Amino acid sequence: MSGWKPPPSGFVKFNVDAAVISLSGIGRIGGLLHNSSSKILIPFSKNIGETELAMTGLLAVKEVLCIFKASSWFQSHELMVESDCSNVVKWVQLFNSLSFDGVGAT
Repeated sequence: MSGWKPPPSGFVKFNVDAAVISLSGIGRIGGLLHNSSSKILIPFSKNIGETELAMTGLLAVKEVLCIFKASSWFQSHELMVESDCSNVVKWVQLFNSLSFDGVGAT
């Protein structure tokens, strides 16, 4: 297992995590946006209400995409997203491999 590494120059990296309290089903997401010098640019934490564990990781990725798009780094940096949830990683990789020609997605 390798340790955390900062993103390369020209990139920022969001590390995200998600959890659900088993008894109540209440979920929480959070993350940190780092630059290539390992400086934390944006921390976030958010209650997401009652949810299922499988959904929390996807909601965390959705939140970081919204935060990044609204940030000053959106125009000047590429985004990396890192998660320890293997299902989320597989979903994002699948999404990135799809073609959206003619759909208007960028």
